[in-house]
Amino acid sequence: MGLLLNEILTVVLLLTLGLGYIVFYLANREEKGLKLLGIGIGAFMIVFSILLILGNAVLLNMGSGGCARRGMSGKEMLMRKQMMMQKQMMQQMRAPAGKALLPSAKK
Repeated sequence: MGLLLNEILTVVLLLTLGLGYIVFYLANREEKGLKLLGIGIGAFMIVFSILLILGNAVLLNMGSGGCARRGMSGKEMLMRKQMMMQKQMMQQMRAPAGKALLPSAKK
């Protein structure tokens, strides 16, 4: 669900980027009064949407969104594997060969 929301947000931001360019282009062709206002609005839309697109891409790859897609990160999986290996080694060290599975008979 979160990945779909990020994709929709990226599409909306790309559309905003294109709309900002259109506003900027049309304002450049106008007379003095609306020209400055249109250029300002168009430039703001372009810069703001580019910043949000880049921020969304960075957060998606580095933040929790990236980990949620893969389940566990590589570091978490390595730590879990090491813990399991340590647990197995400790079990082997506690039970010497031959006495591990058989209960000792008292005489």
